[in-house]
Amino acid sequence: MQEVVAQAGAQIADGIRRSTVVTDHHPTSGSLREGGFREFLRQVLPDRYYIGTGFLFDALDVQSRQLDIVIAADPPLGRVFERDGICYLPCEVALAAIEVKHVLDASEVEKAATNAARIRSLRPYGDEVFTPPAKKGRPLPPKEHRCYYGLVASTSDLALENWAEREWNRFQRISSENGFESDVIDRFVILDRGVINCPHGVAHDGRERLDQVATEWFIQLLNHLEREAGRRRSFDPDVYWQGLPRRRLS
Repeated sequence: MQEVVAQAGAQIADGIRRSTVVTDHHPTSGSLREGGFREFLRQVLPDRYYIGTGFLFDALDVQSRQLDIVIAADPPLGRVFERDGICYLPCEVALAAIEVKHVLDASEVEKAATNAARIRSLRPYGDEVFTPPAKKGRPLPPKEHRCYYGLVASTSDLALENWAEREWNRFQRISSENGFESDVIDRFVILDRGVINCPHGVAHDGRERLDQVATEWFIQLLNHLEREAGRRRSFDPDVYWQGLPRRRLS
């Protein structure tokens, strides 16, 4: 088991590294980095998941900011919801969103937290909610849903010494200043350092073992997708037509 996991971790780590390392001198380096990571996820995730870039919206006409990567239960009318490479997805099908950055700094953390808080404010099925992770394995009530939000960066502008505490404290400060919950971001994945599990306030140092960092992150993401897709109800388009005038026909 250890050998199999180690081999898989090496492959995942190599894929993440290759898909996110793009020179910032290129005028579209951000787009190239995000596109490479989307292609990597398409290769390693099951085909039943839709992976794109774009926006989420709800029946109350609230819309997210543009997201680097959206992972969704394969949406009905998939071709209709994607235009010119940008998807516009009803939030009911959204399972996860991931932002991909090169150097993580205070500005990028604030942007990511703002995006994550916007997703948290959406109302799936009209009157239901996206919530933080359940504590201690508690099953979520039927009207509560999870949309994982992760931040993947090649490195950080903070010093290596006590990197996890520094990154955690910065995220907590930015969240407090903006009135965000401290768990709006699920995971920070910093490829040259490790992983921070924000809802539980735990860090895993991986400076010497990117394969372990990558494996832990990928398995956690896949577990979330499988669990949430299994409990999510089917998309109901009638929720979006309720505001239209109707009359009963005799």
